[in-house]
Amino acid sequence: MREIIESYAAEPSTNIIAVMAHSGYTLESAIADIVDNSLRVNPKRIDINFHREGANSFVEIIDDGEGMNEEDLKHSIIYAYKSIEDERSAEDIGRYSVGLNTASSSFCGDLFVTSKQKDARPHCVEMPFYKKEWKANVIFCDENAIKTQSGTVVRWEKLKFVKDEEKNKELFENPTAWAKRVTGVKKHLSKVFCFYMKREKNPVKFYVNGVQLQPWDPFGTKGTQSNLNEKFVLCGQTIEITNYLLPTKSTLSPEDLDYASEGDPDGFAGKQGFYFYRNDRLIQGGTWMNLFNSSEENQYSRIKIDFKASQKIDSLLSLNFIKNSISLPDELAEKLKKCGKKGCTDSKKQRLTHKIGRLTKKTKQLNHSAVWTVTRYDQSVKIEINPEHPLIKEYTKNVPPSDLKKLFSLINKDIPTREYTTLQPKIEELSDSELRALIDDVLERHSREGLSIKEASRKVLSTEPFSDQKYKTKAVAYLLEKIKEEEEEHE
Repeated sequence: MREIIESYAAEPSTNIIAVMAHSGYTLESAIADIVDNSLRVNPKRIDINFHREGANSFVEIIDDGEGMNEEDLKHSIIYAYKSIEDERSAEDIGRYSVGLNTASSSFCGDLFVTSKQKDARPHCVEMPFYKKEWKANVIFCDENAIKTQSGTVVRWEKLKFVKDEEKNKELFENPTAWAKRVTGVKKHLSKVFCFYMKREKNPVKFYVNGVQLQPWDPFGTKGTQSNLNEKFVLCGQTIEITNYLLPTKSTLSPEDLDYASEGDPDGFAGKQGFYFYRNDRLIQGGTWMNLFNSSEENQYSRIKIDFKASQKIDSLLSLNFIKNSISLPDELAEKLKKCGKKGCTDSKKQRLTHKIGRLTKKTKQLNHSAVWTVTRYDQSVKIEINPEHPLIKEYTKNVPPSDLKKLFSLINKDIPTREYTTLQPKIEELSDSELRALIDDVLERHSREGLSIKEASRKVLSTEPFSDQKYKTKAVAYLLEKIKEEEEEHE
């Protein structure tokens, strides 16, 4: 046992306020963290208002929830007033009891919180971060400070959206830069709180500067299919995993493609992967968590993971207090590997369908090249070999024209029609290797004619036997391999 010589207070310096303000919040995630507090008190509507007034610019987050009494209001701006081990209600999406202060101090120097419960007068407190003191103030407010029967207003003043003071001042004088920040918040809230907006029972309406937000559901694109649903228990909580397969881009209307891409023209592929929802609130999304690669092949797979908040599961997942990142324990990682593997496999098939559509789109415009030409008369048909068929031309290119004419005449005049009408013909199908060898020969011929690999591939698909339904899928798959090989050679 070591001897204690002296004990002294080791309370944190007020410098911790500035330290916490560098926790990694973005403006979007900071406002989302404030909104989390609002959702705890059952609001019907949440307003986020940005007021650009130069140095006097301010932001307000307003809800019409149940509000707080004066004692709870005072506690709300004390750092970590509650323990992370405290049990919380099932709907509470908080955990660390630092979000209000840390999120606010990241973007403002002065925080005001006004709150009112039903049939009670409003109360207001201030946390002046800019003074760098462990002191909060109770502020007088009149009866009309809260316009609804109950609710809370969080107000940021002395805004600092940019750390550089001069650039921060310029931002408040620049309407374009200001509008860009507001747009970023709108987009973020529409995604993070999508399923609060879409609830059938007690949905929450969100407004930014008076304009109602529309939810962005990663799985809500028309034609999206749910093809796997699995549940298992982790830390006493049910985890639900749902695989979604989006339709091919070629089948989507411009409006639906824009929605699936979250308004980003090049963003469709970037939305693939896992989406983790805690109490219907998005924590992290559009990532494979290093279990799979983000790629063109996997772009049609999006997987939803739902779980309820609890101290045990939040600890197991290492949920950070910004609530935008988790880590995967081994048990969950194994489950996600299984579901993700299916999702990626299904996406590859979907992408093949998409590429087939693109490759064959112009095939219909090409003349169909049949092995046999059929001429129909009133009571009969005339069947002749097609001398213009690419393979026939390739394989007979060294035959003298006079001999070729005799050969075709012999074949055309000795077709065993009688046997075909009296017996069931036995026709052996081409093997995969035979099919590929024939395709290679046609591609080589078209290459000598100066056609690109894609142009030659479309010619192949308009040619028998590759245009036949029984060979077409295999032909397309092989042609896509050849196209990919040539593109890689030229990179």
